Amino acid sequence: MTAEVSKKQSLRAVLFILAVFLLGMIGGAGAAVLVVKQSIQSAVDSSDEPIKPVRRAFDRLGTGLSKELKLSEGETSAVRKELEVTLEHILQLRLETTERLDREARDTIKRIESHLPESKRPEIRKLARDKLEPWGLLREGE
Repeated sequence: MTAEVSKKQSLRAVLFILAVFLLGMIGGAGAAVLVVKQSIQSAVDSSDEPIKPVRRAFDRLGTGLSKELKLSEGETSAVRKELEVTLEHILQLRLETTERLDREARDTIKRIESHLPESKRPEIRKLARDKLEPWGLLREGE
């Protein structure tokens, strides 16, 4: 009898540990999806809000270089101008990437539509918009 109870308790303990492990995996995967989604949304979002941290980082970089290298005012100004050029290149690359992602999404939908009957095309457009708008793609009016 004691061995039977002990086996049941052991089985319960193993099942409990397995359940905790699985819940941890599910929670971790869910968190990873949220982080990836937020990263993609930030990369695709064309508003100026996500740019502020990048701009601050470049400002700190310029200030740090100036202090560490003990640059003169003229040298500091030149370094800041070069960093500003690089920042503008990065922002342009981001804008081009956003436009390219949106264009690719739209082209993909058109290709899919070409394989569907006319009656299902509005449905696929709505479904695509519902799924892709939260990611910053296929925004209405753009």
